[in-house]
Amino acid sequence: LNVVFNADANKTSGAGEGGQIVYNGQIYTNGGNVAMSAGWTPNAGGSSAIALNGAVVDTRVGRTDAGAGGNVVLDGFSGTLFGNINNSSAAVLINSSQISTSTGSVTINGTSTTGTGVEVSASQVPATISTTSGNVAITGLGTGRVPAGSGALLPSAGVLISRASIGTVSGGIVLHGYVNDTAVSPATRAGVLVQDGAQLATTGGGDIELTGRAVANGAGVSIAPGTTPAGLPGVAPAITGSRNVVLRAANNGTTDAIAIAAPVSAGNVIDLRPGGTDAAGVASDAPATPITLASPAAVGFDVSAAELGLLSAPTIVAGSNAQTGDISVLGPVAVARGLTLQTGGGGNIALNAPVAAVSMGLLAGGSVSQAAGAPITAGTLLARATTGSVLLGSAANNVGTVGGSAAGSFTFVNAGALTLGQVSVNGFDAAGNQPQTATAASMAADTVFVRTLAGDLALGADVSSGSGADLVAAARFQNLGAFGIAGAPWRVWADTWLGESRGGLFGSGTTPSLYHCAYLGLCTVAISPADNHFIYAQQPVATVVIGDQSRFYRQPNPPFFTYSISGLILGDTGVSFSGATGTTANFFSPPGLYPITGTFQSAAGYAVNVVPGTLRVALLPVLPLPDVLRDVPNTYTFDRNIGPAPMCYATGPLDGDRAAQGADVLAREWSRVRSRPNLLSCVDTERRNGCADF
Repeated sequence: LNVVFNADANKTSGAGEGGQIVYNGQIYTNGGNVAMSAGWTPNAGGSSAIALNGAVVDTRVGRTDAGAGGNVVLDGFSGTLFGNINNSSAAVLINSSQISTSTGSVTINGTSTTGTGVEVSASQVPATISTTSGNVAITGLGTGRVPAGSGALLPSAGVLISRASIGTVSGGIVLHGYVNDTAVSPATRAGVLVQDGAQLATTGGGDIELTGRAVANGAGVSIAPGTTPAGLPGVAPAITGSRNVVLRAANNGTTDAIAIAAPVSAGNVIDLRPGGTDAAGVASDAPATPITLASPAAVGFDVSAAELGLLSAPTIVAGSNAQTGDISVLGPVAVARGLTLQTGGGGNIALNAPVAAVSMGLLAGGSVSQAAGAPITAGTLLARATTGSVLLGSAANNVGTVGGSAAGSFTFVNAGALTLGQVSVNGFDAAGNQPQTATAASMAADTVFVRTLAGDLALGADVSSGSGADLVAAARFQNLGAFGIAGAPWRVWADTWLGESRGGLFGSGTTPSLYHCAYLGLCTVAISPADNHFIYAQQPVATVVIGDQSRFYRQPNPPFFTYSISGLILGDTGVSFSGATGTTANFFSPPGLYPITGTFQSAAGYAVNVVPGTLRVALLPVLPLPDVLRDVPNTYTFDRNIGPAPMCYATGPLDGDRAAQGADVLAREWSRVRSRPNLLSCVDTERRNGCADF
């Protein structure tokens, strides 16, 4: 069964014309739709175009959530042509009534020129609107008015939810409100006003969105405690989204556009960003409006620290990927879980006060900056500046893992140990009105500077730079994998090399590792800007051992003295060492032992310990003198046996008297050959004991 109530649906009536729908009965459609439309322009004493007072509207099949359900559409207009009136209720009023469907949607539109657009409230029993998978969409356009003959202000809002509950399982809840409040003070009206124990909830994956605008200085969205009559549940409203909750608000900027005084929770993300509903009921963002957190002035789109304390979600996002206005933290902020500040459309992010969260994202289309005394405390941080720089070096931050990128400089200083790693945070897509994941798998910037004031600096992601990178560890550098540093020349600074892990990284040039050089401290080496370096504050000791040498008395010293180097570390060679050796011994130094000393320096920064060598000066060796008293025995037995003429030098006549030679004939013949025998020169006389006998 479809049910249609139509009272001047075209809303073109003049004064005193049109029709109203006032209903307090029960409608059960068993899957059919319900539609009510009315336009009401009373002569005096405003009243609702559509008023459900204690009514029941149920479109579920079999009146159970298990079946399908029809849609419910309520559309009403109320106003007057006679200025101020004495009594003005909402254009669409749902008072202590129940609207139920399952798969069907509930759509309520109300416009009032004398007060609230749509009001869901209770005077006796709570009002309820419920679906399973169907959406609930309420759009209200209200006007603040003062009654005739009275200074009292008529309460007014675009959408007012008071002492009522709106719930779905997997469907969404959307409240869009607009209030023209130019004639009244801001205390009693808002674009969307949730108060007096009102409950908005999705339990199975549905999203909740509240978007409200006050034309003047009312609140765009107000979640106010209000007062609750006895017997009605709750004293403070609560918004509970099983997935995402979006709060968009806008006003003229002279007062707080978003007022949160009751708990708001989400299963995934709560997004806070400027935006509102216009006079035609169309909701949109206001990305150029600045966002402030914890501002003492509390004007414009400002979320105080107390309001942030009422928000509960894995991630709270302030801004979106379309935000062009700046985001500023003007007072201390602490969030129990994740916090993301996002100006993806080009705005800047400025931290002027401390910020604490379990995880934090700073996603700026412009730049990210930090004032002194405004540290970040977070387990993980993703900082990104699309067109500008990330400058987070003005305070002693306390972060576990940092990642991000910048078009200009990326600067981050941490109080303790830090990992430069891969991080992800939730941002928000304004066009789709859904979260989006921002990830930093590596760090890239024109210049990269990351420093720890205490503890190790660990590399858990690749780093690249256009003009140079400096990674400064107060203790040690640790490469957690085979991560690299690419692009322009880089420098890794650390206190010590002991216990470090380079993970395959190597310096370049003649001095890939430098020592005895602390960042912004004592430094005794020259750092070549075109090379990659590991630089350590501690100083290793190398030993130069000069070799021993020797020479003779009255001879010059050797042209050079040799030496060897021990104690080199990290694959260093002796190419960085230079120096001179020398000795006190000279050409005229008497024989003896003389030290060989030297002075050495290391361009790499080693402390040099020199072990002297020894020069031995000795006398020339004493050669043996010739023996002039005797002929040195020699024999030439065979050196003349070939070639000479057959002649010999006889010592006597060849055939003389043997007696003339004495009695010893053998002695006579031996005398011919004993000194220089030359057997070929003998003449054979065929005599006994002659030359032929030889």
